[in-house]
Amino acid sequence: AEPAAAPAAVQARLVQAQESADELARRGYFSEAMHILLLQSVEEMRRRLAVPIAAFLTSREILARIGLGQAAGAALAGIVGRVEVSWFGGQAPAAADYAACRRDFEVLASRLRSEAAA
Repeated sequence: AEPAAAPAAVQARLVQAQESADELARRGYFSEAMHILLLQSVEEMRRRLAVPIAAFLTSREILARIGLGQAAGAALAGIVGRVEVSWFGGQAPAAADYAACRRDFEVLASRLRSEAAA
């Protein structure tokens, strides 16, 4: 886990991911935008939580191994599910899919921020 003196760094990374994803979504690249949110979620969990996340694990394996609590776990599951459908299920996401993923990212980001502040 990352040192406790990192709340500002965590916030900066989360904001940067949100801004990058929002820009892609504004341009209609919803799948890519959602994928950025997933990747940043996993990266922050790797940095902040005391659970090692191997690079070879799938999103579902990560979800099964990390105890995030009910709200954050459901949020991560929502992000994973939407990304899987768009990347592997051949279904192009729409703006509403990105908006739902973005809301889930906010829930998860809130948990990660609280971990950084603790």
